[in-house]
Amino acid sequence: MTRVAIYARVSTKDQSTEGQVAQLTAYCQARGWVDVAVFRDDGISGVRDNRPELDKLRERMLHGEFESVVVSKMDRLGRSLGMILRFWDEADAAGVRVIVIDQGIDTSTPAGRLQRNRYVTGPAASSSPPSTWVPSL
Repeated sequence: MTRVAIYARVSTKDQSTEGQVAQLTAYCQARGWVDVAVFRDDGISGVRDNRPELDKLRERMLHGEFESVVVSKMDRLGRSLGMILRFWDEADAAGVRVIVIDQGIDTSTPAGRLQRNRYVTGPAASSSPPSTWVPSL
C-alpha cells in the first residue's frame, strides 16, 4: 500500500482548493492509492515560506510517513525556485517521490528527474513554470 500526501493551495480566500483536491484524489484513486492524507492551505500566498498545512506535510514526510507527495502544479509548492528546491531536497533526503501532475514530473523515474532538472536549469531567473518555455538541447 502506498502512503501518499496530496497538497493543494490557493492564494486568496475567494478561491477554493476543492478542484485541486478532486484532481489529486482522482489521480491517486486511478493508481489504487487509498492511504492518502490531504493537506490544503486556503488563502495563503505561495510566496510565504511558512504555510501551516505544508509545514505539517513536511514534518510528517521527514518522519517517514509518506512514500509520495502529489501536487497539481509546481507553483503550489512555492513561488520561488528556492522554495521548490528546498522541498525537493527534503523529499529526496526522506526518500519520498514528488509527483507534479500538470508538468508530468515523477521524481521516482529517470524521465521525471530529467524534467525536474530541466525545470531547475532552465530559465532559473524566471518565475514562470516550465510549461511556458522550451529547453534547448
